[in-house]
Amino acid sequence: MKKLTPLSLLIHTVMFLLALSWLYPFVWMVISSLKPTAEIYTTSLFSGHLTLGNYAFLFDNSQRADKPFLRTLCNSLFVSVTITASVTVTSMLVGYALAKTEFRGKKRVSQFAHCADGIPGLYVHHSTVCTDAGTGAD
Repeated sequence: MKKLTPLSLLIHTVMFLLALSWLYPFVWMVISSLKPTAEIYTTSLFSGHLTLGNYAFLFDNSQRADKPFLRTLCNSLFVSVTITASVTVTSMLVGYALAKTEFRGKKRVSQFAHCADGIPGLYVHHSTVCTDAGTGAD
């Protein structure tokens, strides 16, 4: 085991505090979902009364409105997993082919791929939305 120096102890402390500050919104969200509706916006994180009533309300009303929440959640999960898996597999195949195949312009293709990684997805999304708006697609 490595010896802890004051600098590494300081770095670990700062990282731990940052992790807590980033996790706090998720903890607040879960605990707030378990509070009664009247207590959601109170300043205390932990109140004495926790309930699953909000979840029962969600599932009951989604069934009555003919918009089943669980089916929607499963559909979203299926689409997310399928797209992630297909992008991962095709990226691996293309990466392997580019690494093992010698061709003219290989360096340029590699440079283009690295530059494309630097473009935020928001720009690509914006152009997609503008294209869809122009075609009248929903």
